[in-house]
Amino acid sequence: MKNRKKILLASLVIGVWACSNVKNEQQTNRIDTISQDAEAEQMDVQAEQIDIEMSAESGYPIFLSESQFRQNVANIKDNKLKFNGLKPCIVDFYADWCRPCKMMAPMYAELAQEYAEKIDFYKVNIDECEKLTTELQIHNIPTFLVFDKKGKYLFITGMQDKETMKRILNNSLLSNE
Repeated sequence: MKNRKKILLASLVIGVWACSNVKNEQQTNRIDTISQDAEAEQMDVQAEQIDIEMSAESGYPIFLSESQFRQNVANIKDNKLKFNGLKPCIVDFYADWCRPCKMMAPMYAELAQEYAEKIDFYKVNIDECEKLTTELQIHNIPTFLVFDKKGKYLFITGMQDKETMKRILNNSLLSNE
C-alpha cells in the first residue's frame, strides 16, 4: 500500500513537472512568434518604403494608405499639418467612383512623369482613408494638397486643366528653388 502511494505521488509530481515544462515551452514559442511577427511587420514597412521611393523615381503617382501619408507626406497634430517630405509634393485625393477624378487621372500621371525629379506625386483614395480625409476636412473631390519643400501648403479643389496644374506646380512648388 505504501509503495502504491509512493508510485502515485511520484507520478503526480512527474505529471505536474511535465505540464509546467509544456507551459513554459508554449510561452517561449508564443514569445518567439510575437518577436517574429514584429520583425516581419518591420520588414513589410521597410519594403513599402522602398516601393514608394522606387515609384517616385520612376515618375508614377504613388498610392498611399493613411499611415503611409502620415509617414511620407505629413502628420496632423492640433489641426496643423507638419510636412515630412524631402521635396515638394502634391497629393490627389480621389475616389474610384468619381468621374472628374477619373478624367484627371491620365493628366496627373503625365505630370508625375514630367516633374519626377522635382516633385513627388501621391494619390489617396478617400474611401479607404476616411479618417484622414475627415481630419483634413476634404468634402469635395478631386482635391489636391500641394506642399512646397518648406512645408507651406494649399488645397486645390475641383477639376483643373493641365496648364493650370503646371502653373500651380511651377509657381507654388518650384519658384523657391
